[in-house]
Amino acid sequence: MKRMKIGSWLAVAFGTLYFLIPLIGTFEFSLRVRRGEYSFDAYRIVLADPAFQATFSYSTVLALATIVVGVLLVVPTAYWIELRLPRLRPVVSSSPCCRWSFRPSSSCSVICASTTALRSCR
Repeated sequence: MKRMKIGSWLAVAFGTLYFLIPLIGTFEFSLRVRRGEYSFDAYRIVLADPAFQATFSYSTVLALATIVVGVLLVVPTAYWIELRLPRLRPVVSSSPCCRWSFRPSSSCSVICASTTALRSCR
């Protein structure tokens, strides 16, 4: 049992280092715009650029619109399946529903979670 805990912690530590070291290296590299000293000049330049501001605003609006459209599609679908199509409940609320797409989609997960929550409220 103790050996498994050590192995688990080693895996978590390795995974953490695997993802954090490149991020730290990238951040450190971005601070070295001037030779031999650290500064936030690169961030100041990028954040002051009107093209970056327009692109960032556009990406933010699209991300929010995607979330809203996804919720507007998934939540009514979950209610519809739960209330009007009781024979489809086992199909939708189980993991095989995720096999129909190329990869497990978040909408499938939300539908499964919504139908499960509906059932528990009754």
